[in-house]
Amino acid sequence: MELGQKAVNFLATTRGRDKLFRTLQYFCRMLSGLLRTRLASTADRSSKLSASMGITRKVLRFGLPLDLMLQIIRRYQAGGNQGLGWVRSLSQFFGALYFLSDHILYAYKIGLMVERPKSSIVSATDVFNNLVWLLEDVLCIVADAIDVHNVQLKLQEMRDKGLHSKQSEGRKQYVDTLKQNNLLLWDIVRAAGDVPVSTKQIIIFFLDSTKFSSTFVGAIGVVTSLIGCYQAWLRANPS
Repeated sequence: MELGQKAVNFLATTRGRDKLFRTLQYFCRMLSGLLRTRLASTADRSSKLSASMGITRKVLRFGLPLDLMLQIIRRYQAGGNQGLGWVRSLSQFFGALYFLSDHILYAYKIGLMVERPKSSIVSATDVFNNLVWLLEDVLCIVADAIDVHNVQLKLQEMRDKGLHSKQSEGRKQYVDTLKQNNLLLWDIVRAAGDVPVSTKQIIIFFLDSTKFSSTFVGAIGVVTSLIGCYQAWLRANPS
């Protein structure tokens, strides 16, 4: 029952559903690449399911740019942009641009907006979408690394005070801070793994490169998606 309730809590969050659909999306992309030369019909169905999951995730992202901008504003009002705090805000700003450009791509995909003949608006928007995703990823890694450093200093201070011992009254605070540190480390791994995924479309556009196959991108995407699921699970079930 407890596991079932935790699963309900996870699926009740937009982040949880998005990461679950993302895992399926990239798994199908990987499967499509693996089966392309052996089982063409199965590969085509996997590719269609991957595309369907991508569209579903675009719908789930409505409102996320506003959430990110509000986080930036709140951080500014609280003085959190002092020192290196601006790195996190800049990462979230590029994240908001990513979701906004994603909304435009969705409008084109469903036919709400129509591209003019001989124009390349969709292609340019797709490249911009991946470019700001890359910038968000890189800045997220830097911001997480800064936060890990600060949390590590805090953990060391707690250990010096003996709060890490099981008999200490401040044990819970130490454990919570340790969990925060672990989440940040996982986030660095996730963001680093997403870098080749976000750069694939940019490299193809500028260099017509075939270095990043669908199988490779799909496999990396599955790993980073599972990390995202794990993070969303912990956030939905903090206790």
